[in-house]
Amino acid sequence: MKMKKYMAGYITGGIGLIFVTGLFGFIIGTADLQKEETSQYIVEIFSSFMGSMYLAFLLGRIRQKEWDHKRTPKEKLFYCAAGFLLFGARVVSRLVWIGLDRLQKTNMGYPLCILTDVCTLAGIWFLIPHVKKEVCENE
Repeated sequence: MKMKKYMAGYITGGIGLIFVTGLFGFIIGTADLQKEETSQYIVEIFSSFMGSMYLAFLLGRIRQKEWDHKRTPKEKLFYCAAGFLLFGARVVSRLVWIGLDRLQKTNMGYPLCILTDVCTLAGIWFLIPHVKKEVCENE
């Protein structure tokens, strides 16, 4: 029963993040405090950060297959660090893409960004400790 509760929480949280990012983009866009391009970058950085954190915690739940217990503070710290790692890798890959775009090598930029994201996700996946279920001696 708790597993369904946590899964529903992650689904609701993901949908909520999409709405919060949209609302944040709407507010920044209508506030007219910065140029349109600057507002776009602010929203992209915000959504990338929040998505990276969300994805790190979700990958931890999926990898460990432990939906029934709450995370300890040490585990939460680990997943926050993994989220920052993913966010950092995404920022670096986007900066490289911008550099390649200015050199008019856009065809190299897209695969490089995708490859960087996939490699970082794979690295985080294998860094997450795999919990083995305890088995009774009689089984």
